[in-house]
Amino acid sequence: MQYINNFFASIILFSVSNIVFALDIKIAFIVDANSLKVSQTAAQEKIENWIVGLNKIYVDSGVDIRATSADIRFISMGTTEGVDIMTSMVKGVAPFSDMKQYSDRKGADFTMAVVDGLTIDGESFGGWSSLNAEYDQDADFDLARDAISCVRRLGTDKCFGSGGWLKKLWKGAVDAVEDTFKSIADAATELLQDIVEQTCSALPLGDTECKVPIPNLSEHKYFVGTINYQADSQTLAHELGHIMGLIHGEHVIKACRIVQNLWDDRGRGISAHAGGFAVGNCDGVGTVGEGGDIMAGNYVDGLTSPIFSSSKYNAKCLLNGSICGNASTADATRALNENLRYYDKQDTDVAELSYQDSNLKNCLMSKYLDKEVKGFKLLECSGMEISSLKGIEKIADLTTIDLSFNKLVDVKELLQLNPAVIQSLYLKGNNSMLCHQSEQLKAIFGSKVVLPDSCFNVGVMIAANALLMQ
Repeated sequence: MQYINNFFASIILFSVSNIVFALDIKIAFIVDANSLKVSQTAAQEKIENWIVGLNKIYVDSGVDIRATSADIRFISMGTTEGVDIMTSMVKGVAPFSDMKQYSDRKGADFTMAVVDGLTIDGESFGGWSSLNAEYDQDADFDLARDAISCVRRLGTDKCFGSGGWLKKLWKGAVDAVEDTFKSIADAATELLQDIVEQTCSALPLGDTECKVPIPNLSEHKYFVGTINYQADSQTLAHELGHIMGLIHGEHVIKACRIVQNLWDDRGRGISAHAGGFAVGNCDGVGTVGEGGDIMAGNYVDGLTSPIFSSSKYNAKCLLNGSICGNASTADATRALNENLRYYDKQDTDVAELSYQDSNLKNCLMSKYLDKEVKGFKLLECSGMEISSLKGIEKIADLTTIDLSFNKLVDVKELLQLNPAVIQSLYLKGNNSMLCHQSEQLKAIFGSKVVLPDSCFNVGVMIAANALLMQ
């Protein structure tokens, strides 16, 4: 019997040790209401389905990330042009003037603008991405903005010497202008310096646009991007992949001769193996055997496997041999898992949690706006006519709680709080609280809790009703 117990104990320990706890990321979607051709309800349902599909991609790829929707918001953007939308998002100007505060409140690690019929320089586009720091008025985004300004005034050839090159490279400059990943900061600065020099050489002497300083590419907190409403979960995964430091991959760079962002141009991402994987000749005609992963498959016009590249066998890989990647340059799954610490930057504000009682919500909105859940220790909502505490159990760091003189009856949420963390719990004046819960609170928190002078005894009421029924 002892042998059997040890055997099952070993199985349990093995199982627990192999549990992978996925990183939770939150995405806020800001939807252009004007361009939508469907109802807002239908749009919200589609975006929620994007999240479902995105998480399936993460699971099927072996990526230890799970996404949730932080919020879906509808506004009027006034344009479907991605250049203008991204500029406004990154600089934090209308209609995105509250972008930083909005991301903070919602706890959004990533904020995506959704446009039905998104265009980039007038051409239809699935989506594109950028990374941003403090949404301030520094010159970092102006750098790329000035490069495109040069082209619009003087023409692509005059600014950069080869027709069509800037549109691709400029997109890359935007992708890299605000970058979380310090490992590519030097390369980004070098490329942006090249852009400034080439822009200046094509501008009239003394043009102030030549004096834009090179930004300091350091660790940043806010990630933004755009996506076409007509796109799908794979497009969302692709754009988020770029934001997280993935590149299209070696095959796209060399065989397809496509350079669309800084990381591709320099042949690097957040890791040496952060590339997509593809097989094919990029001639625009998909043939048997051609295809690739989410980051690269669309460029060879073959089958796009709904996974990130990996050097391991994956049945979801649609290529012959079911291996979409290699250990040296195309193991995006490993690259993402190695750098999870970069992707969860935000924490939800306490006022943005879901509460059943509007009076509790109003107290938090009026007193604790912009206070994040993590590290939130003091809650003082006395005399607010609060009758339900549902939602408060999600605030794990609370140490001092004052809910005295409210209308509390059932306080089971307080029983879920950590007694090792709680220092003071004031409930005086809630004279209709359930007596058995008052006793439980006293047993759990001892002298830390101040209970009401009286309570509601359910057992006595049941007994009294029984007598009346006789």
